[in-house]
Amino acid sequence: MHRLAIFVLFIPAVAMADDKPRLDAYGDLLPPGAIARIGTNRFRAPKWVLESALSPDEKIVICAGNNSIAAVNRETGKILFDVKREHSLPNPYVAFSVRGEEFFVVKGVNQLNAHSVATGNVERTLRLPAPAAMKVRSIAGSDKLLAWTTYEHNSSSMSAWIDPKSGEFTQITDYPGENIGITSDGKTQYGMIRYEKRAEIWTRTADGRLKWIISLDDKITATAFDEKSELIALGCDGEVLLLDLKTAKLTRHRFPGVEKLHEPWPTAMAFLPGSNGPVLWSGDNLGQIRRFSCSDGKWLPPLLADDDRIVGMHPLRDGKHIVTVSRDGAVRTWNEKGEETARRNEFRKSVVASISGDGKRVATVDGRGRALVWDVKTSRIVESLSESGEAAAACRWMPKGNRLVIARGTIDVWQFTAGQKPALSKINVNRPTLSITAMTVVPNSDSIVVGESNRHLHAFDVSTRQKLAWGNWPLEAATATISAAEDRVAIAWSRGILALSTANGELLFKNTLPYNQSVPALAVPPAGDVIAVNINETDLWLVNADWTTVIHSIRANARHLCFSRNGAWLAYADKNDVVVLERHTFGEVARFKGHVDVVTGLEFSDDGRTLLSTSDDLCCLVWSLQPLDQPKKPVTPEVLWTQLAGDATSAQRAIWQFADLGQTGVEFLRQQLQNRRPPLSQKQIEACLACLDKSDPRFRLFGRAILSTVNHESKSALAVGFAFVRSTEAKEFLELLLDRLELNYPVSPDELRLHRAVQALEWIGTREAKAVLEEAAKMHPNALFVNECKAAVRRMASLTNER
Repeated sequence: MHRLAIFVLFIPAVAMADDKPRLDAYGDLLPPGAIARIGTNRFRAPKWVLESALSPDEKIVICAGNNSIAAVNRETGKILFDVKREHSLPNPYVAFSVRGEEFFVVKGVNQLNAHSVATGNVERTLRLPAPAAMKVRSIAGSDKLLAWTTYEHNSSSMSAWIDPKSGEFTQITDYPGENIGITSDGKTQYGMIRYEKRAEIWTRTADGRLKWIISLDDKITATAFDEKSELIALGCDGEVLLLDLKTAKLTRHRFPGVEKLHEPWPTAMAFLPGSNGPVLWSGDNLGQIRRFSCSDGKWLPPLLADDDRIVGMHPLRDGKHIVTVSRDGAVRTWNEKGEETARRNEFRKSVVASISGDGKRVATVDGRGRALVWDVKTSRIVESLSESGEAAAACRWMPKGNRLVIARGTIDVWQFTAGQKPALSKINVNRPTLSITAMTVVPNSDSIVVGESNRHLHAFDVSTRQKLAWGNWPLEAATATISAAEDRVAIAWSRGILALSTANGELLFKNTLPYNQSVPALAVPPAGDVIAVNINETDLWLVNADWTTVIHSIRANARHLCFSRNGAWLAYADKNDVVVLERHTFGEVARFKGHVDVVTGLEFSDDGRTLLSTSDDLCCLVWSLQPLDQPKKPVTPEVLWTQLAGDATSAQRAIWQFADLGQTGVEFLRQQLQNRRPPLSQKQIEACLACLDKSDPRFRLFGRAILSTVNHESKSALAVGFAFVRSTEAKEFLELLLDRLELNYPVSPDELRLHRAVQALEWIGTREAKAVLEEAAKMHPNALFVNECKAAVRRMASLTNER
């Protein structure tokens, strides 16, 4: 059977209770609901970049992509604007006006948009002479722009001078190919005809004469011109060519240590004067920057910028600094020694992270393998663990918070002891390396489970550093994701899902999906009573533990999933957003917006108060599950008790407000749990069942309304009375109602209120709150509620021991 969930949308309010803006370590405003940002969005355009330009005052970098145009302050790294690009062609060739009051971006065939530097908005559109996309370049000492077609072959080339104010253009006849450079006086130009695997270099002097310099049998991928030294640099597969314009001599310089043809290749180049002669900076398709000293013909040590191609290089006028822009949006300023001059994100390439059980520390590992521990309150580094050069598949704090496990080619275990430096040890895997794709921690244990790309599953005891007896399980395909409960571990691969016992590795169930279904993500709560799965990247299902019944479903591409420790909340990634659902109703409790790229990981702290998210924007955000905009005016416990039976959003807010009441809330909840309303008697249920067969629709509606409020305590009485109804409509209604009760899920507002009251007492966390739960577990007749009380008491005791 398949039931759709109640879907309630809630976006946290921006206002804070204390009305003070929350700032990160860089002084930037945190998004609503966030209490910390680890990393920064500075010095990074929000979306992919294909072309870039530096303003004449050298303060603004324009980053243009297929669908967006962003401006980054070169000195502070702040995003000045991010606007949608109007275009009909993909290549966003861009250039500033000479005075820098506007910039120009190619819109499409023979169209050029003029944008305001202040807002990024389009102010006007210019018409170009050629029916094709054209590159543009501003010329120092002139108000005009030079534009040329991007066609490779001579027969299709066209160039023109453009007056950006009037839009008038003057076509340049006999201008083959594209422009490489132009002297500062505008009198001498250098260009190139680019063929598939050949190029021809030419020059045009002030009298208009065209002179051919050299012909090359190379595929040119990048160019640079240095007027002072009269050099042209040409990039091709694995090397750079230097053309001396005074002698027309060409020299080749192979990248050091590069043997493979066709990779890497230069994608952007520029010259810096250098104290001992010009230095050529060359950025390639792999994100590496190489520097070549033209005076002595030697390569300088390479620089690793990012793992994405360099799309722009812009020397500063001081001759000592250069700005680089990579396709992933990173904007960096380097000095002539190859040192970055601006503070920017600590992470490179990628980041995986884990939050400690108390929510006070976050561990991160970036694409270079650099492992760090951060204080959430200050967003500062408190421990620098290692820099192995190898990215990690996952990192996780163990339940007690004194061990950190990092999984990459090996499994590293960092032991934290008060007053001592963290100590590193490695788990014995009986092999040189593992190809780990996923890792999970078994709740309330010292065990971890890892999946490999070679279709194997391994389980290890972190305390002994040894493999568990059952921990070598073969799979049918590489592991997509793993999630563990106390008694089971669930594994998803491309075509199926299975569950194994954490006690002995026994197969609990295995489900091979139809050819048109896949499970890219799953999660199980610590109790292991349900499974949340992403189906086909289109649907989110909540399924019972043996995979026989779909309890809830919504339309969502939940690429990453995780449950809170008490199993009450389910978080999933919706592109750049983080969504939190109440598990029992599948109602949306919160939607956190703050990442500027796709969310790549989620984890709740064990105390249930915070949620950590990682993203491709190379930032980690820590979200408060307790609303930061709680009303200043106190709310009475009676009102909160009523709200506990309402929708997911208002109920969760009421839970936190009960927690704020402290002992007053504990006493009120004790009284409510003792003065509970008795369940429907057998006679009352039979009377309601009789109403279902009445001809008068008012009686039928009344019977349905009353029976819809039954709890699990009335399940047996309802089953007995099922034999007395006659109509098909009544039988279908009762079958659905009994099926819901069979799932051991709270189904009525009263039952939901009881479960939410347990959450409130657990978050209050005092001895008095624990005593109320223990008392309710002994006296209450609702078995489902009793089990929830007992589980909450165990979690509270476990947290106390861990602290």
